Amino acid sequence: MRISAFEALSSRSFRQLWLGSGSVAFARRIELTALTWLVLQLTNSAQQVAWIAGARMLPMIVLGFAAGALADRYPKHRIIITTRVVVLLASVTMLVLLLAGRAQPWLILAYTLVTGTAGTIEMCTLRSYIAAVVPSSAMPNAMTLQSVTFEASGLLGPLLAGILIPQGYHIVFASIVAMHALGLLFMLSVEQRPAPSSAIAEEGVVKQIVDAARVVRANRVIWSALLVVTTLNFFGFSYQPVISVIARDVLKVGPGLYGLLESMVGLGSLMTGLVVASSRVVSRRRLFYLGATLVFVTMFFFALSTSYQVSLLLFFVSGIGAAAFSTMQFTIVMEAAPPEMSGRVVGAEMLAIGAMPLGIFLMGRLAESWGPQTALAVLTACGLVIMGTLQWRYPELLDRPTPKNQPV
Repeated sequence: MRISAFEALSSRSFRQLWLGSGSVAFARRIELTALTWLVLQLTNSAQQVAWIAGARMLPMIVLGFAAGALADRYPKHRIIITTRVVVLLASVTMLVLLLAGRAQPWLILAYTLVTGTAGTIEMCTLRSYIAAVVPSSAMPNAMTLQSVTFEASGLLGPLLAGILIPQGYHIVFASIVAMHALGLLFMLSVEQRPAPSSAIAEEGVVKQIVDAARVVRANRVIWSALLVVTTLNFFGFSYQPVISVIARDVLKVGPGLYGLLESMVGLGSLMTGLVVASSRVVSRRRLFYLGATLVFVTMFFFALSTSYQVSLLLFFVSGIGAAAFSTMQFTIVMEAAPPEMSGRVVGAEMLAIGAMPLGIFLMGRLAESWGPQTALAVLTACGLVIMGTLQWRYPELLDRPTPKNQPV
């Protein structure tokens, strides 16, 4: 059965949320490509690049459940506006530092921690806000459109960064500031939703977190999905600090072709996301699991590649897997979660995504000791072994029957 790829856009509130989050996503992808290349130029260290890439995701570990509890407890509209104001001010500060020639690695690290913290809180809040503004029948389409926008930013963001970097990092950050300002303006135009019920608001934060943790652990669908998310983020998506090093030292390319390489993931993801958005996906968990596995396979072979052209193809195929995974990851857990716990369950997923900075730090450390290609090959091979174990332990990941009396 075919459905409209833009079904969820019939909601004006969702349209404004979608456009605003898209602008922010583009800014963040440009920023990540530019800052990792800048730090590599300043330090010539894969470990330093790992710190910058990981610092952006580190708040997910610390704030995962807590950010979700905030989203369930306080007005979501106000939370998102606050986070976007913080990020906009931080981006303006970084632009001033670049213009003054004072952007040192430790200042870039501080900047990524601030924007990463705001981004973690916003992501938890935004996902649960979307569930409140679209009908339940349109929620899978809404989540897929969010993912498609993110993947489009993964295509165009690195490409634009590669074009702008030779013009100067201040030019890069001027565009980032403009995109964050646009994201804030779209959010200000979104109609405010009713505040959370007084019963939820009066509950203690600790109790809210504990109750959500129990629900997550007792639900095999949510729990198995979070294990896959954790595995892919720690062993697979942690490749960021070695890509710039491999591009420069192994593939022998500059920032323009490095940006093109990273954008191939976005191209594969965007094309796949549009197909998923315009289709009625019957087996969401199977698509989710196989997509994650495909990312591991392609990144393993990228670790063995010395050809730029082959690497472009591998990144494109990796994007296909990443889109299959990412378009389903939030939909699966949101559909299985009680509505009153939507923010906290998204927070649990953010906690699982927070495995990425730990993997990034490990990747950077191993790259310094073993070389970037060996480090990437070892971690992706470990990830493939774990993925095989998970589909055996949780057959429902491939829509197989769960054995009777099988513990969670």
